[in-house]
Amino acid sequence: MNAWKVTAIISIILNLLQVVFWVSIVFYGLGDIEKENQCAYNVCDGSGYESYIYYDFTGVCECYNNGELMKTRYLE
Repeated sequence: MNAWKVTAIISIILNLLQVVFWVSIVFYGLGDIEKENQCAYNVCDGSGYESYIYYDFTGVCECYNNGELMKTRYLE
């Protein structure tokens, strides 16, 4: 096999792996944004809470009022 064919095949494989990597990163990020929005609007909205924190690794949503933890909920 010619050297340019081997280089072309390796380049195609690396490009495909790069595309798969970036697509998976985007889908993972969109899932986290959706969970954070769920925390902000469904859990901590309309109950007098000033702020919220969503921990993406544990899936925990915490609502705060005057710097004190008022509500904690696990988002599936």
